[in-house]
Amino acid sequence: MVIASSCHKCDNCLHGGTCAPNGCSCPDPWSGRNCDTSCALGYEGYHCATFSKQKFYGTWDITSNDPLGNSQSYQMVFSNNPAQPTQMYLSNFNNKGYRISCTLTGKYKFDIPQQTSTNGLHASVSGYAIQRGDKLTIYVTEDGSDYFGTATQE
Repeated sequence: MVIASSCHKCDNCLHGGTCAPNGCSCPDPWSGRNCDTSCALGYEGYHCATFSKQKFYGTWDITSNDPLGNSQSYQMVFSNNPAQPTQMYLSNFNNKGYRISCTLTGKYKFDIPQQTSTNGLHASVSGYAIQRGDKLTIYVTEDGSDYFGTATQE
């Protein structure tokens, strides 16, 4: 009876939301009492209060392949770029120590706009990445050569 009466708090869960004890439980990017509020790019979760980029923060173990098929394993690190809710930094791609800026294009993906790396070896880089489950797949063009990597978070 308590469960049934608590579900009466759900007026009308929209967009695939389900009734939970404290109201509607909403799938991303939806939020709000009835799952009727779409979160802006860069935000997710209840009341759109969580930065999407936070899931990338920290150290990732990566194996990347160069254009000749050679592979190497190393660690790369994502950190906050406080300038915008959709921006973060990636350090040590290709095990070269440099830092590049990344921009979210969705909850689980980001672009690496054309830029010259900073903090270490300077390289011209661009690319993109997609997270599926616990795996991050990243594609980077560095000084005209294409690299592909798969990473898991530590």
